[in-house]
Amino acid sequence: MSYPKKIIYITYDSVLEPLGQSQVLKYISKSNYNKNILLLSFEKEKNFFNKKNLKYTKDIINDANIKWEYFFYSNKFWILSKIIDVLKIIFFIFKKKIKHKVKVIHARSYLPGFAVYISKFFINTKFIFDMRGFWIDERFEWSIWSNKNIFNFKILKQIEKKIIKSSTKIVVLSKDAKEILTNKFKYDLKNISVIPTCADENQFNISKKKYWRNELNICHLGTIGTRYNIDLTLKFYKLLNKHIKTKILFINDKEKTFIKNNCEKYRINKTNYEIKNIKYYDVHNTINNFDFSVFFPKKGYFINGFFPTKIAESLLSGVPIITSKINNDLDKRISKNNIGIQIDQINEENIIRIMDNINNFKKNNYKIKLRDYALKNLSLVFAKSKYDIIYNLLLEK
Repeated sequence: MSYPKKIIYITYDSVLEPLGQSQVLKYISKSNYNKNILLLSFEKEKNFFNKKNLKYTKDIINDANIKWEYFFYSNKFWILSKIIDVLKIIFFIFKKKIKHKVKVIHARSYLPGFAVYISKFFINTKFIFDMRGFWIDERFEWSIWSNKNIFNFKILKQIEKKIIKSSTKIVVLSKDAKEILTNKFKYDLKNISVIPTCADENQFNISKKKYWRNELNICHLGTIGTRYNIDLTLKFYKLLNKHIKTKILFINDKEKTFIKNNCEKYRINKTNYEIKNIKYYDVHNTINNFDFSVFFPKKGYFINGFFPTKIAESLLSGVPIITSKINNDLDKRISKNNIGIQIDQINEENIIRIMDNINNFKKNNYKIKLRDYALKNLSLVFAKSKYDIIYNLLLEK
């Protein structure tokens, strides 16, 4: 059965990869407006060879009556490739706007957002800018882009400002980001929604198993070299291991050499750590075997809009987090709801100070409390309800 496609959802992330599946596809498939969504994504050709994952993705899309179209992702000619992709999106918007009488365009992150900004000079449509974090600052502060090129930074920040000003609604991950948009960009407070990164409550569950039987089990999930501080992580581990026998697992595929070299630098015994590649659809069967999920984000302006996916995934698994001070929103969530431990200065004194908290979190009843918090605040059901409020407001006007 054919349904009117009143919403175009544009993501530069592949829905055949973990991020796109967990943070795009699962969100919109649960929406009350899923039948009205036309999804545009950018895909890598190699992902179409994984027939099992392709079928899994198409089943979700078909069951939700979402219409899916895609362009192939290319990074061969970096800047030129991006310009071409922006033009592809603009042409797509024009074509589909006429065919489906689209009312709302939902752009996830900056490149799709820029394309929508340009298209709004020629067509009238409501624009949801799902900006997530401060992406431009992330690229520079994580050293993905050269910090020496201040000219490019200033240009991109001007583009960011124009995208924000042209948006009908904006979605951010934290209250700190909301305050910045209101105070610095003078954007209307009532048109900003805070929706932290959520996870599938049906995928992540509590387990009584332990990865290592007789030690305190801590885990670092995902990328570490760019956005997280591996020195703080390993320094924390070494001091903690002096007080309670501890082992650490790095769930990571592409940075094995980097992690191994740093473990050797800190003289961590090979029997006390492991680096393991686990497919996204199996991660939930591993992280719930751990006592704590640990991560220490790098510092910078980006941190104001930061809310990593691993928080929701850990808490839905009944696993508390150990981290540093991040932003006011997240810090208050952690302290008020007792969902983890924050430690900024990694030293002997502070490790001794948090030992009672570590022992308290090891009690089984805490797992249920942590999951209950996540179900109410960081689940797909929560995210879906927040997005549906936005869709309803824009479609019914």
